[in-house]
Amino acid sequence: MASDAPFFGTDPDDRARACIEQGLSAEEAGDHATALAELDEAERIAREAGLDGLVAAALINRGYVYGEIGEHEAALSLFTDAADVARQAGDPDILRSALINLGTALRLASRYHEAITVLSELVDLTDADSVLRAQVLLDRGLSLVEVLKHDEAIADFEEAERIAREADVAELIVLAHNSQGFAQDRNEDPAAALMLFEESVEIARDAQLEEPLKLALMNVAQEHRKLAQHKEADPVFAEAEELYRASGDSAALAGALYWHGVSLRDGGWPDRAIEKWREEEPLRRDLGQAADLADCLLAQAIELRKRSDLAAATPLLAETEAICRELELSRALAHVLHQHGLLLRAEGKLEEALNVAREAAQVADSISDPDTEARAQALCAMVLADLGDTDAAIEQLDAAETTSEQLAIHKLMIWVLARRAYVLARASEPAEAVTEQLRRAHQYAVDQRLVRTGRSAVRGISAEIGAACDDEYAEALAALKTELSEEGTFPQGG
Repeated sequence: MASDAPFFGTDPDDRARACIEQGLSAEEAGDHATALAELDEAERIAREAGLDGLVAAALINRGYVYGEIGEHEAALSLFTDAADVARQAGDPDILRSALINLGTALRLASRYHEAITVLSELVDLTDADSVLRAQVLLDRGLSLVEVLKHDEAIADFEEAERIAREADVAELIVLAHNSQGFAQDRNEDPAAALMLFEESVEIARDAQLEEPLKLALMNVAQEHRKLAQHKEADPVFAEAEELYRASGDSAALAGALYWHGVSLRDGGWPDRAIEKWREEEPLRRDLGQAADLADCLLAQAIELRKRSDLAAATPLLAETEAICRELELSRALAHVLHQHGLLLRAEGKLEEALNVAREAAQVADSISDPDTEARAQALCAMVLADLGDTDAAIEQLDAAETTSEQLAIHKLMIWVLARRAYVLARASEPAEAVTEQLRRAHQYAVDQRLVRTGRSAVRGISAEIGAACDDEYAEALAALKTELSEEGTFPQGG
């Protein structure tokens, strides 16, 4: 119900404005119900008096309140109505306000084509305000990127930067430059993106703009990571982290630590990666970010399992699995179950490992995640071979190989081919058949220019065969290692 506070006289214009002011004050105080009641009353008064500009203003502010309480469809409808009223009233100021809110809401709702239409109308209303024009061009460009119109997006970003430079607005210049880098990244031109992001860093440094500098640094670090330039990414991530620590931005710091850890892991420094994730973990807990905490815990668990620290990995995987089940994160759950199955197999708990791997495959199948399903099938094959059911193991590998081939998941295919050698050995097939299968895996890796993955697969499976099977394979595996070392695939003694 609207407030009983006295209006400023009996004039409808004054009364409607007073209700809007009272509604905004209530919203600022967090009293959404009172805010909506006041704004409803303002709209009623304005409509009865034919005050279209104030009708639109009331609608815009009601849309803002609905957006704040999570009623996004209601907000979109109100912003649309406000724009229609403003057009009919011929009020360009109110129309600009309605279109700004509508364009933003459409972008947040991922309705990018509609956002582009609205923002294009808005651009035509910004001739008298160059800074606003630059901001609208940036927003439209970001929507164009999402619908894969990269050239048009870059044109908008370049025009926004030109305007920002003429107006000497450093923050907008950095944002426009960063946005060009974003478009190049999405257009799969990482080298061009990296150059633009590095230039953004220098612009932000020169202008002493801390927030844009943080964003630009993270963009540079991430682009180095995507380019597998992990040594170059390391100090850039570290600088961004120090800025986030200094400003007390825990959420941004946690994100930087996570991706820094990923880069360190991929660069071959797993111990340092775990250190980053361990620093991230309490931040995620304090922030109540359960899904991100699950990613952090899983990353740690995987590396701990790889180094055979199963006692440390087990509770991390258990907590991650519990989070995924509670939040119904099916895609993440399939991945976690696969990792849990690997850990149980390493512990020798084969029946448990098989059950968990089968659940991982079922969950992955239910959400159409063939990559994780194939990985789970390959794990099932290894466990079935350990349990002596090599026929069932071959069936699982056939399914995983088919998926890997159809989807061109080359790294997975290398491991599937190598694991077939393990199943053959567990079936007591001749040593020549086993080593020939490992050669197939190696040659596939060479053909796909994934020699490092091939080296890991052949070495890893050879070690598993040596540990689990009779000595009859030892001589053949040693000869294979020598053969591949002479080809330059394996360093001697490695």
